[in-house]
Amino acid sequence: LSFSNPVEAIPRLANVTFWVLGAFLLTFAAFAFSLLVRHYFFFTHHLKHLIRLQMSPIPLMVLSFLFLFSPFFLGLGWMWLFVLWVLVFWIYGGRQDRWVTMILLGLLLLLPSGIRFHAGLVQSITGNGVPEILRANSGVWNEDLRRRLMALSRANPQDGDVLLSLALVEKRMGNWNEAEERIHQLLQVNPRSAAGLTNRGNILLLTNRLDSAMEAYQRAAMLEPSRAEAYYNLGQALLLKLRMKEAEAEFQRAQSLQPRRISEHTSVSSRNPNRLVIDRTVEPLQVWKRILSPGPERDRIARNLWDILWHGVPLEKGEWGMAALFGLLGLVHLASRRLSLIRNCERCGSLICSRCTRSRVIGNQCVQCLNAFTANPTSDPKVVRKKRAEVARYQARLNFLPQRLNWFLPGVGPLMRGNSLEGVLY
Repeated sequence: LSFSNPVEAIPRLANVTFWVLGAFLLTFAAFAFSLLVRHYFFFTHHLKHLIRLQMSPIPLMVLSFLFLFSPFFLGLGWMWLFVLWVLVFWIYGGRQDRWVTMILLGLLLLLPSGIRFHAGLVQSITGNGVPEILRANSGVWNEDLRRRLMALSRANPQDGDVLLSLALVEKRMGNWNEAEERIHQLLQVNPRSAAGLTNRGNILLLTNRLDSAMEAYQRAAMLEPSRAEAYYNLGQALLLKLRMKEAEAEFQRAQSLQPRRISEHTSVSSRNPNRLVIDRTVEPLQVWKRILSPGPERDRIARNLWDILWHGVPLEKGEWGMAALFGLLGLVHLASRRLSLIRNCERCGSLICSRCTRSRVIGNQCVQCLNAFTANPTSDPKVVRKKRAEVARYQARLNFLPQRLNWFLPGVGPLMRGNSLEGVLY
């Protein structure tokens, strides 16, 4: 129910968007890290083939580490680090890994817009005039709110939303001359403002200028014939002039357009000047346009958030930069076709490289595992027992760490075991 009240909804939506963005970034990081853990040794092995130099394992590992963590050392931001891992390890990933990679890179296209939306909500909690407009919409009137709206109006005299809200507050405080002046300024900015004409008619009615009020209502009804406020207020003006039949016709027309609202308003039965007629407030859609519209403060917040994640790609070019990642992915895919196949034996985990041990590659199992787990009369029983014990230890290690990690970070276990779709969903 709190989301029906914009004053409460905006802070909640700011929190929701923060958690959604955070959850996506954490998921992206967890997936990239799982690829690093699973395929790091494949990459170092491939690096040995690419360099074509005899190197001991330690310098080779240092070289691969420097390359894989180069975005961090260059100060490019954390997301470049994770994107590099995702692109590099595309070569070794299975079908699930590749589907998840494409999904996450596709969602990255929405990241700049999501950051701008979150920044707009954050700014609107305290700035951009949105809190003051929402308070004026909800019927609040006090000197503090009037002073804040006056400051906003002085800063931007052409802001129609602020002028309309300020006129409402002045009217509720009984400052009818000041309220009329604000409406006059609003109509100078936007002569076709039906809300301004309706509220101008309300002030004229309350100051007993009924003919001018009726003219303002009629002009407002012509501009927005689907709104009930002008018809209802026109009925009140006709009622004060004792034109009962015409007033009844206007009330019925208003009732047909917005039956629930008109019924609630007529049930009040109050002669209070601020309840006699229906005021037009700033529309919720206009408030959301104000929240989402670009502005210096919103852009500053968005850029600060963006710079934490990315360097080298300005937020203004964020969508193009994210789209370029798909181009890089395509280049990596084309380049990987020429590389030798590397994988782990699914039983014992030993490295299988089609370039190094061509004669020992049979499916996804090494020859030793095939001999140990198939009926082969020529196999040495001691060698078979040793290999089976090695496989048992490897399978225990393979399941132990993911199961324990899954207790604390649900989803990491499936990611570590290669079930990427399941892990990313968790």
